[in-house]
Amino acid sequence: MLKYAVMCPAEEDGAAAGNSIAAYCNQQMVDCIADITPDLQKAEYLADLLNRNQVSLLHFRDVVEDYIAEG
Repeated sequence: MLKYAVMCPAEEDGAAAGNSIAAYCNQQMVDCIADITPDLQKAEYLADLLNRNQVSLLHFRDVVEDYIAEG
């Protein structure tokens, strides 16, 4: 089963990067889009939206790109 989850940013050189969303299949990461947004609530909402709508891995990147573009 495919599941999307937020990955919190790691600090690099004292500055935090944006939150990422990873796609997991059978508890193994199969894809990840890094540095989507610094807003954790926005990233969590997007991951929930992906899960509720059962977005296919084939459309994962397009859906995230469209969501970010709508800003």
